[in-house]
Amino acid sequence: MEDAINQPDPAPKSTCEVGASDSALRLWLAREGVRQGELRLSAQQNNLAAMESRATSIFGWSVPTILALGALALHNSHSGTTLISAIFIAGAALISTILLACAAFECARALWPRKWGHPGHDPKQLIEEQLQTELEVLESIALGYSETAKLNDARLVAFGRHLRGAWAFFILAPVAGCLWIVVITLAWAWWVHL
Repeated sequence: MEDAINQPDPAPKSTCEVGASDSALRLWLAREGVRQGELRLSAQQNNLAAMESRATSIFGWSVPTILALGALALHNSHSGTTLISAIFIAGAALISTILLACAAFECARALWPRKWGHPGHDPKQLIEEQLQTELEVLESIALGYSETAKLNDARLVAFGRHLRGAWAFFILAPVAGCLWIVVITLAWAWWVHL
């Protein structure tokens, strides 16, 4: 008897929560599809806003810099400076201005208004579909979100391509201007020593 008292109880059989199954699983999947679709569209909206902010920043820096460099090039070419000085400064300003103009153009292409999908559906469309069950409505909404997310993905990919182009032109502008100055300086030094 004492042996039976000192023996531990056999391990209780554990039950595992498996969630919805069978016919309830389809309704759960539809609800989860709507939730995931809303999360995805919200994340895409955040990505678009961040990319728009970057493109607007590049555009905002490019335009006044283009104007300043253009004014420098025009002033230098008409200020009575020597030809080599005019080529030296105006050339660097012109090359940088062209590259910054390309960056601004890429930003404008990226920021140009296009179709964009948001979470939510037109209530009139939902009512007019005349679906018979909550399940059918939720599945319809989830599938609509999936299609909208695909369209948004295409817009984000194109936006990213234009933004990378804008960054490349923006970064190359000062580099190209400096290279122009180095090349002209070396050419002038070579010419003077002939």
